[in-house]
Amino acid sequence: MNKKIPISVAIVTKNEEENIQDALESVRDFEDVVVVDSFSNDKTVEICKKYTDRVFQHEWQGYSTQKQLAVDHAKKDWIIILDADERVTPELKSEIIEKINNNSFDGFYIPRRNFFLGKWIKHSGWWPDYTLRLFKKDSSYVELREVHEKVIVNGSVGYMKKPIEHFTYKSISNYLEKMENYSSLSAKELSNKKVSFLTFWMWINPFLVFVKMFFLRQGFRDGIHGFVLSVLYSLYTFLKYTKVWENRHNNNFHSITEISNKISIIIISHNSGKILEKCLEKLTSNDKITHPDNAEWILVDNASTDDALEVTIKKYPKIKTIRNSENKGFAFAANQGFKASKNKYLLYINTDVEVINTAVSSLVEVLDKEQKAAVVGPRLYQQSLSIQKSVCPQPTIGHELLKPFFKLKADIREMFYKDDKSYSVPSIRGACFLIRKEALELVGGFDDNYFFYLEETDLFYRLRKNGWKVLYLPRSGVIHYSGMGSETIPFDRKKMYRESLMKYFKKNRPEWETLFLKKYWRFLGKNV
Repeated sequence: MNKKIPISVAIVTKNEEENIQDALESVRDFEDVVVVDSFSNDKTVEICKKYTDRVFQHEWQGYSTQKQLAVDHAKKDWIIILDADERVTPELKSEIIEKINNNSFDGFYIPRRNFFLGKWIKHSGWWPDYTLRLFKKDSSYVELREVHEKVIVNGSVGYMKKPIEHFTYKSISNYLEKMENYSSLSAKELSNKKVSFLTFWMWINPFLVFVKMFFLRQGFRDGIHGFVLSVLYSLYTFLKYTKVWENRHNNNFHSITEISNKISIIIISHNSGKILEKCLEKLTSNDKITHPDNAEWILVDNASTDDALEVTIKKYPKIKTIRNSENKGFAFAANQGFKASKNKYLLYINTDVEVINTAVSSLVEVLDKEQKAAVVGPRLYQQSLSIQKSVCPQPTIGHELLKPFFKLKADIREMFYKDDKSYSVPSIRGACFLIRKEALELVGGFDDNYFFYLEETDLFYRLRKNGWKVLYLPRSGVIHYSGMGSETIPFDRKKMYRESLMKYFKKNRPEWETLFLKKYWRFLGKNV
C-alpha cells in the first residue's frame, strides 16, 4: 500500500516497550500517528520516535483523559484509537479506506479479535467485541470514566467487518496485575454511584458473571482457556465489589453529599500569574461547593511561559492540569476541559474573576430547579462593586449599527433586574457561567473556530436554537477585573473581536447582513 491513509492514529503509552513496536508497525501506512506517553521509564519513547515525530508527554491523568489528549493532538478529520497491545490488520486498512470514502457515518464500531494466553477466544462474550474506535474528530469525544472508557459520537455510526487484533493478558500474572488496577478503578467508580444492597451483589455477581461467560456465552467452547477466563472475570467482579465494601467500611471515599461531586470547574489560563492565584483562593474559601474537596478542578493552560501553573499545582495538588504546547484559543481549551470533566455541571470561570460568597451554590440551585435551562450566569461587578453589563443581546446588524443605543438600553434594563428571581435572556457575558454538561454534549461543545471572543455567544445561540434556556441570576455575584485575563494575549484585541464577529455573522446571520457588515467596516476603515 503505497499511498498513506489520511487518518490520525491516537495511541496512549506508559512502559509499553514489549508491545508498542508491533502496534506502530501495523499503522505505518497512516499519515498521522500521535503518541501520548506518560513519562515511560523504559524504551517506549525511543521506539515510538523511530516511527513518528508526534510523541507528546503528559503526566498520567487517567485512561480517558490521556486518550482525549491524543485525540486533541490529531491533525486529520478521521481518527482511530489504538491501544499498545492492539494491531490494525491489512484487511481492516482496506475496509477503512473504502468506508471513509463512501459513507455518511460519523463513526464506526470495529470488531476485536482478542487473544488470551496466545489463543483467539471466539466465545465467552469476547467475539466480535465491537468497540467504537474510528470516528470524525469534530463530532466525537472520549467519555470520562475511571476505566472502560468509550468514544461518544454525536451522529450516526456504522460497523466494520474486519477486526483489530488484541493481544491481551499474555500470562496469568499479567492478568492479575491488570486486575488489581482495574478493580480498584471500577470500585472507585461504583462508590460514586452509591450501590444499594452491596453485600448481596458482592455474593451473587461473581457467580452470575461466571454463568454468563462460561454457559450463556458458550465459554466452554473455548476449552480450558474459556474456563480460566470465566473464573478470572468472576474473581475480578468479586474484588471490585469487595473493594467498594472495604472502602465504605473504612470510610476511605468521601460520601456523596448535596454539594460534593456535583460540579467541575474549568479554568483556561495563559500567563495568568497573580490573578489566577486570587481566583483560586476565592473558589477555595468563599463557597463550599467550589472547594477542591467537593468539586473537580481542571486547569487548561494555553502555552504559558510564566511559572503560574507550577505554583498552582504545588498549592492545589488535587487540580487536574492540561498543558498545551501552543495557544489554540479559548474555545479549543474550553472543549478540552469539557471533555476531561466528569460532573453534571461545568463552571467556566475566567482567571480575572473572583466569586462572592455562595454565588456558585446559587447557580447550582437554579439549574437543579430549572430542568430546561442549559446555562445560568451571575451578575458581574467591577472592583468598586459597581455593576458591569452582564446580559448581552445576540449580535445582529442592527445592534452593530446602533451600539450606543443598545448599550444604554442594556444598562437601563440591568437596573430593573430583581434579586429574587432568574431571567431568561438571549446571552450572558462569558466571564463566569454554569452549564449543564448534557446540554453542551448535545450541541457538540464550543466551536473551535473562535480563537477569542464570542465563542460563548455562539454556544448560547445554538443552545437556545435547540430548545434550551439561558438564564441570568442577579442575586449571584462575582467580581470581574475586566480585561486582566486577556492582557497577556499578544494580539490586536479589537481586530480579533471583529474577526470573531464576522465568523458569527457568516455562521448564524443572513448573508446580506454579513455583506453589509463588511462594507460598513470598510467604510469606517476597519479591515479584518
